[in-house]
Amino acid sequence: MRYEITYESTYRYTGPVVGNLNRLRMRPTTDGTQRCEHFDVSVEPVADRLNTYEDLFGNEVHELLVAAPTQRLHIQVDTTVATTDPMPPPDGPWTEVQDERYRQKAGAYRYHPYAYLHEHEALAGLVKEIRGKTPAETVRNVARTIHERFAYTPGVTDAHTTTPEFVALGAGVCQDYAHLALALLRSHDLGARYVSGYFFTSPDGPDGESAEVQTHAWIEALLPVAGDGDAVWYGVDPTNAIIAGRDHVKIGHGRMYADVPPVVGTFSGEAESTVEAHVSMRRVAETL
Repeated sequence: MRYEITYESTYRYTGPVVGNLNRLRMRPTTDGTQRCEHFDVSVEPVADRLNTYEDLFGNEVHELLVAAPTQRLHIQVDTTVATTDPMPPPDGPWTEVQDERYRQKAGAYRYHPYAYLHEHEALAGLVKEIRGKTPAETVRNVARTIHERFAYTPGVTDAHTTTPEFVALGAGVCQDYAHLALALLRSHDLGARYVSGYFFTSPDGPDGESAEVQTHAWIEALLPVAGDGDAVWYGVDPTNAIIAGRDHVKIGHGRMYADVPPVVGTFSGEAESTVEAHVSMRRVAETL
């Protein structure tokens, strides 16, 4: 599948602001199931400085600075990305999870930034329930269980809601689903990372060609391969209880949402700010 994606955000300020610095994590990754073919960032007013660097998790970051006083900032990102469905997940045994090569590849993604989540009483039953005969079966159990047990309800949580709070509420959004999935998988020593990106769903159904979307979240679990094979990062979407396939466009990953926010900005001034943001995705014909 090939998508043309346009992200636009307009910030308005009640008074002049200066030193407007924003960090964007919006370039789609290029890996085994996805290829970023075009990427462009435009800013109005024109940025005084535009730097590109890679963060600690391997995500490309675009840092832009508008130094002069302004009361409006418009950011537009245009990208084209080709995606494909992944191969079936490897089904290596639990014994491979304790192998030193697996543990090194999992790295920081084996540990939750808030360690208490692993032992919280609200999670204890779920931790036991989702354990499968293999890590791959466990990942499938996590996606199915979270999808079935929790209600997708925008507005009841925010970026600061903890996983125990989400479990107690019984409802939340994709960020909450992903954080719970991470906590459950890491409780079984599996490497798991938070993924930020877009998920194409058209109001015109499966054959629809365009849609207005929002940033979406899912997870990638590090699944072991039997024998001498290297463990594989495999994407699963617990909000929808599906494998992350060709309709998922990955932007970046981290330990949790705070590692990969699409936009983080600061400015100097006494003004208040508002923002309007839109993301459009359009399917385009494959080229030879």
